[in-house]
Amino acid sequence: MTDPPPLDIGPLTDADARFVDGLSRRAFIRYAHRPVRAVRAMVEQGETLVGRRDGQPVGFVVIRIERHPRFGPVSEPLLAHLDAIAVSALRRGRGRGRQLLAAAEAHAATRGALAMFLMTASNNRRARALFAAAGYQPLAGMAAAYRDRHAAVLMTKLLEPSAAVLPMHAS
Repeated sequence: MTDPPPLDIGPLTDADARFVDGLSRRAFIRYAHRPVRAVRAMVEQGETLVGRRDGQPVGFVVIRIERHPRFGPVSEPLLAHLDAIAVSALRRGRGRGRQLLAAAEAHAATRGALAMFLMTASNNRRARALFAAAGYQPLAGMAAAYRDRHAAVLMTKLLEPSAAVLPMHAS
């Protein structure tokens, strides 16, 4: 399989809002009672990247980067959480999700995040395959995490280390 042409991936603009709302409604209705409201809240709290092909948006990813008290021996590390990722139905299966995920990881790593966490529905085979192929490992199962009591799986991946020196926690 040849690699798809690269997406032009950049920050969310005001012009993208309708696209993100519409795609959120279609992509997440199975798992959220109010998917547009839920994704809008994620967008407000995080950072959103939009993938475009020929100037038209085809997908988006929302990540949140937060400082945590401790991650193993590291004091106050930055950890990233992938809150949402979606690709237009007509563009799925062409590597667009993989490109958006890679862009989100690179963005988080350049900001200093050590790892990316995400939660996805256990029965969402397409998403789980995308994440597994990118190196995400299941961490824990979560019963009734989504609408209609769909179960979820929490997954994580260590990101490529940055050149920054990490503060170690004193024992």
